[in-house]
Amino acid sequence: MSCLIHGPACVAPECARAFAPPAMIAVASSNLAALGWTPSPPALWADFRTGARYRYTGVPFDTFQAVLHAASAGSAFAAQVRAHPGRFPYTRID
Repeated sequence: MSCLIHGPACVAPECARAFAPPAMIAVASSNLAALGWTPSPPALWADFRTGARYRYTGVPFDTFQAVLHAASAGSAFAAQVRAHPGRFPYTRID
């Protein structure tokens, strides 16, 4: 994972904390495997069944909770987060 401020060689402790993944919560979805959220910076983390992990920056906690507890987490995620890339920029985490 690359630091967005200092570049790919960054080892600054404050950057490592900012980009550390949260505890992930499994969801029932044909597309999503698990979701997590970090407060600083606010971000929703999504693990997909394909094995890919993405971080969506700027997602508020209440949106994360709404997606997590929706009858269809995948549909809620698509409508409330993924459909708004200008509002919630994303990064693939390898």
